Amino acid sequence: MKAISKGKIRSAVTAIACVTLASIVIVVINRECKYAGKTNKLVAGKIDQRKPHNSERVGSFRQAVTNIRGEVGRNLNSGSLADITKLASERCREVLNSNQNAASKEIALTTIARDYVGKVGIQHALVNIESFAGRGANQNLFMRLLFQESIDPQELLLQSARSISESDAARSALDGALRNMRTNGVNSKALETLFPLREGEKDVFDEFAGGLINYKSGDNMEFSEVTTLICKAYPGDDQARHLRNFLLDVYESRPNEVLAYCHSPDLSPEIKKEIAEKCLLLMVSRNSGDAMNQALTIYKDKSYGVSASSIGLLIREYLNIDYNAGQAWIAANASGLDQESNDAVSRSLVDYSLKRKELSEARKWLDKIVNSNDRAAAEGRIWTQERDNLRTEVKSNPTQTLQAILSGQSNYGDYWIEEAMSTWISKDFDKAQSWYQENWNKLPANKSQFLAAAFANQATGQGDTATARQWAAYIQDPKTKQRIEAGIEKTEAQSKN
Repeated sequence: MKAISKGKIRSAVTAIACVTLASIVIVVINRECKYAGKTNKLVAGKIDQRKPHNSERVGSFRQAVTNIRGEVGRNLNSGSLADITKLASERCREVLNSNQNAASKEIALTTIARDYVGKVGIQHALVNIESFAGRGANQNLFMRLLFQESIDPQELLLQSARSISESDAARSALDGALRNMRTNGVNSKALETLFPLREGEKDVFDEFAGGLINYKSGDNMEFSEVTTLICKAYPGDDQARHLRNFLLDVYESRPNEVLAYCHSPDLSPEIKKEIAEKCLLLMVSRNSGDAMNQALTIYKDKSYGVSASSIGLLIREYLNIDYNAGQAWIAANASGLDQESNDAVSRSLVDYSLKRKELSEARKWLDKIVNSNDRAAAEGRIWTQERDNLRTEVKSNPTQTLQAILSGQSNYGDYWIEEAMSTWISKDFDKAQSWYQENWNKLPANKSQFLAAAFANQATGQGDTATARQWAAYIQDPKTKQRIEAGIEKTEAQSKN
């Protein structure tokens, strides 16, 4: 065999080295592009990209390729942990000192953190954290990203997060570790090593627990698993409060499961009632009739905290959605309700009728209320609505409104004559007085007495108690006369002091 010269051997070795270097460059570029969410590949020595949106992206990508090639060259000669750390910290500082916006910086730092912690592990990364981002907000951000992107076991991540003494950095580390779990799957046993939670960890865990039940994206924990975790995380007085926060976070996604949990002894009666009402209101808005039937069943159970007032609240929502269907449900189920819940339904119908300005309908439902306190309260709301309606009508056309009441051609009773005239007096005293002088002798005494009461009140308000007593002399109704004279006496007593 013919001998090969040393020169040819050197040429061959150089060629192999070049091919190897080119392969490494290709691998590293593909890796970095993958981390950045790109689909770039090297085909026949050229970059095959999706069509860029603008020239700036093309320039940014070419610069990235140039940077990566430079890093590959440096990495060929420095593979120790110290060299890897130095290179990564330089890249980190370059990003932090750049003019990019916060979102772009975080994307770039995420790639650096993923690459670095994947090579050296979380414990070595923590030793050198200050060389990357210094202290403060930048360090806390990079701390979170290291834990978030790490491939270390979850137990180690949680232990490492807890080993950090500085409170803000520790919270950032725990936040990153919990985000890591949500991305890669929750290891419940690892998570339980945190329990019971320390004070600075609770708000971070609250956000994490609420995010576990992200039904739109199909997270990997069942509702019951999360509630069990929360109970373990917060033993004692805090437990009910944190369970409440969690249930309020997720009831819109899973009202049936949250409602079922309201049967749990872990919740106080007040929290049960609050959560159950929210779930049922949501369910009524989505599927009214079936939800009302379910609410009635739960009300009779008594262990969910659903009260008679809850039934009234739900039927009002049903009426808002479909008045006729709501009325039909009441007619079909009234006999199955106890007196307390029937009163609650009637109260709701009083309020619903007032909202529609249907005073006669409101009075009809008022007559069905048995409880004296509830009846008085509903009567007060009807009176207030009626007064407000009357004031509006008087301000629009005082003479027509008054004449209709005085002639008995109005829905307002005689007891509203005083309020109507008082409203007119406050708006235009001269015209009100002129109208009275022209019409007083045509009015029956039992009705004109209420006009006199209005003028007596006006005089009392002006401090003219002598004129007020002259007007009071025309009042025949004992209750009205007593009220007006009491007002006069009070004003006289105040004037002497």
